[in-house]
Amino acid sequence: MPINNYKGFVRMAGFCKTKIPSEVSAALEPIKDNEEVVKAYGIHLGTEMCKKILSHGIKTLHLYSLNMEKSALAILMNLGLIEESKISRSLPWRCPTNVFCVKEDVRPIFWANRPKSYISRTIGREQYPHGRWSDSCPQRQVPACD
Repeated sequence: MPINNYKGFVRMAGFCKTKIPSEVSAALEPIKDNEEVVKAYGIHLGTEMCKKILSHGIKTLHLYSLNMEKSALAILMNLGLIEESKISRSLPWRCPTNVFCVKEDVRPIFWANRPKSYISRTIGREQYPHGRWSDSCPQRQVPACD
């Protein structure tokens, strides 16, 4: 797992009860407050570790990214295992013709324009005992106090 930030690295090592090598601790101590430098060091360290593994005849690598794939991808690029052009995925919609939206990488869902959405398809169902979004427990009557 690449080192992405100092606090997260120390916390994960504590969870796993992993002993951090003194060389790694010594290298991280002076840079621990600079997140970008720590990430660059993590990429460098990960690349060097993978090079050693591959040089000993191991043919596969498994990198844990914990949904922070940029460091893992940088390691794989440094090793020459993937090309940068293969990383980006195409978006699941057609490219816009509007020049102001060409760099769009997130598209919201406009529910009003989706008549077959989940809500429209289920509007008449009676499987929700007390209305669509309310609590399914029976309503309790609380006596009024005088």
